[in-house]
Amino acid sequence: MSPKRIPEKQHSQRVTRTIVHDQEIEMEPTVFEAMMRYGAYRIDRMNPERMGKPEAIVLYVLGDLPHQQPYSRRAKHHLLTGLMLVRQELGIHNLVGVYLDINDGGNLERPAYQEMKRDLQSGFFRRILFLPGEDLGGLDPSSQGWRQFFTDLPSCELLIFQSGRIRRIHRRTLRRGGSALAD
Repeated sequence: MSPKRIPEKQHSQRVTRTIVHDQEIEMEPTVFEAMMRYGAYRIDRMNPERMGKPEAIVLYVLGDLPHQQPYSRRAKHHLLTGLMLVRQELGIHNLVGVYLDINDGGNLERPAYQEMKRDLQSGFFRRILFLPGEDLGGLDPSSQGWRQFFTDLPSCELLIFQSGRIRRIHRRTLRRGGSALAD
């Protein structure tokens, strides 16, 4: 017997409304409920005393929801792995946000992704940790759009967990026209 999905009509009654950048937005009430619906997202902010500091970091999680799966296994794996990496390598006290999208990586209008970019421009943090799946979900530093966005910021660092290690892309690398990951 396959797991039952929550019908869209019932599900929409369980969204949470919150104010972000002076606008009311709707998102799933818990991160685990967000993982159960394609198109859902969740933004959680924490450690406000660290926001704006050079060591502040956010975790961006992008997950898919294949047919017949009750939740996004990729998102769950990336969320738990990312939190473990932050705790062990970067300092959990430096984590100021978790941005989660359950969507297609090719959709650059994902709500949490767009909010993360606005928060980055606002200076809430300068470091983003991302665990890519098959694609970089719009966080491809070699793409012209991301390169332009990245280099327009006063300070930014993209940390990508690949091949068992955290690789860093610094804004200055992209300014020089390079796309190589720094170690």
